[in-house]
Amino acid sequence: MNSPSSQVSNADNGVAAPQEEPTAMQGGLSFTATAAALRRTESRQDDDPLDATATLTTTVLLDTPTPTIQSPLERTAAPTPMPLIRVQDGFVQRDGAVTYAFVARNPNPAQSLRDTKYQVAAYDANGVVLGISGDTINEIGPGQELGIVNSMQIAAQVEVSRIEVQLRDGQVFEQPSFLAELTVTNPAFIPGDQTSVTGTVNNGRDRDVERVTVFAITYNGQRIVGGGSASVAFVPANGQAPVSIPVVTSDEVTHAGFWVVLSTTTTEP
Repeated sequence: MNSPSSQVSNADNGVAAPQEEPTAMQGGLSFTATAAALRRTESRQDDDPLDATATLTTTVLLDTPTPTIQSPLERTAAPTPMPLIRVQDGFVQRDGAVTYAFVARNPNPAQSLRDTKYQVAAYDANGVVLGISGDTINEIGPGQELGIVNSMQIAAQVEVSRIEVQLRDGQVFEQPSFLAELTVTNPAFIPGDQTSVTGTVNNGRDRDVERVTVFAITYNGQRIVGGGSASVAFVPANGQAPVSIPVVTSDEVTHAGFWVVLSTTTTEP
């Protein structure tokens, strides 16, 4: 009887190169490395070969860092502009016409207001509405005070006891207003059948300014006693233009205040 002998096949004598295949795993990435086992065939007397195969599997889990979700940056809201403030008002009644005047102030130190609508109502002593009037303030600069004069028609037989001025919010814009560069000097009060106040409009800009309106409010001490308005076609650059304003007054005039406004909203810097 022949002694058992071991025979190793040359084809089975090598080691197969490890193969790596990515495998999806919950919570991370998995890599599987498989090493082909050495295959050894043993010869027995009964020539019954026995194949032994060993498989080595290594699984490596790589922790995936949990992403940090950052909340969006908090935005600081722009300050809400403050509405115009009514400083003072007054009126004069002549038959079926009421001339009213008021002064408004823009309390915002860095914001101009445009297209601010106003409404004025006239009441009798019992609170009955006798008339309503309104218009638009085209522009008022930061921190500026502005005088407005207008009129309304009412029944001739009624008597106005008071007026009420309402101001709506205007449109905000950040560009500085050049209205402060338009001033009135050399004021004079001219009595007569048609009382008027006169003055000189000064333009401190280096360009012409066209279509401006000049409001004049007349005072007796600190009390408003009347007013009027007039248009000026243009004021030359760094120049002057005369203005004469018819006014209606209810008492002796001690002084007058002047305000120059744009007849239309401007888009100039």
